[in-house]
Amino acid sequence: SMASHGSSGQSVARLQAARPIAFTHVPKCGFSLANALIYLPGMCPDLPPGFVYADIHDDHKYREKVSEEWCSGSFSTEGRIYWSDHSGIGGVYDSSVKGHGVI
Repeated sequence: SMASHGSSGQSVARLQAARPIAFTHVPKCGFSLANALIYLPGMCPDLPPGFVYADIHDDHKYREKVSEEWCSGSFSTEGRIYWSDHSGIGGVYDSSVKGHGVI
């Protein structure tokens, strides 16, 4: 299997090197990518079991808990209002998005 050749460990190491992820949530695209990101290995060790972003109301209610409490250090908020907002990246591309961006 691929895992026996160390690829799983290498993938986790690459993910950890990419932290903090600078996630740009595209308007009207739902939260499936946000849900996938928070469940990546090691990203949100304090996430409540079974937590899922269902809609925009969940984002308003939980966005600070995700970035500051449940997933501390995993998502960049530099130049943004919160970790999953719709902010542009031009002003912070070099300082926080390059090598860390996910759209």
